[in-house]
Amino acid sequence: MVVKIRRTLALYGYESPIFIGTGRFGKCYSTKKNNRDYLFKIFEKNLVKRRKQKALNEGRLLKQLSHPGIPAFIETIERDGIFGLVMEKKRGLCLSDVEDRGISFTKDQVMDIIGDLIDLLVFLETKNIRHRDIQLSNIIWQPGQLSLVDFGSARRINRFTTEFEPDYWALGDTMLRLFNSCDAYYDAEKDDFYNLCLPEELAVFLKRLIYIDRPFNSFKEIRSSYRNFCNR
Repeated sequence: MVVKIRRTLALYGYESPIFIGTGRFGKCYSTKKNNRDYLFKIFEKNLVKRRKQKALNEGRLLKQLSHPGIPAFIETIERDGIFGLVMEKKRGLCLSDVEDRGISFTKDQVMDIIGDLIDLLVFLETKNIRHRDIQLSNIIWQPGQLSLVDFGSARRINRFTTEFEPDYWALGDTMLRLFNSCDAYYDAEKDDFYNLCLPEELAVFLKRLIYIDRPFNSFKEIRSSYRNFCNR
């Protein structure tokens, strides 16, 4: 199979692929073309028939999103039983790897990461798009740059509702995990709210995100509240 993928990519001018990992619907490979890095997301053959429209939808959405924190869509490859999407490969460290390795963030790093992620989600909201799969494994980070990847579950939604927005909850869950990797916030002696020692306003902010308290109405409201907290 790898030989077949290599031959197919070569027909499109890409270098031999390097396996990165396996997802729910297929496998990801890194490759190069004209000294630029790309990601080839290939779908399992037995899932292509059922998931093809979902994959094509991801490509269509990415075509419409021009943002430094979102991978650019390059092209669809469908040849000799191989079906997949070629996208820009974002540089940095996957935040799930940070968690797995037990690496600690500084307080400033955590706050910057969260702020950048909120800004990106505000951008998506202006396009009436929800990502719907925000998690550490889909966030790529390096100092000064954060990227959100894997738009396979993303949808364009004409009308948002505050009954339950999964992206709000997922943002809150991501924050909790980041705070647990930050010595400034983690306190093993605490026995509530995920062993975190948070300022009251930040704790309330989190509770609103994960629907313990009154939820937010939009990511613009979330950003405004977050910036007010950060500026104090």
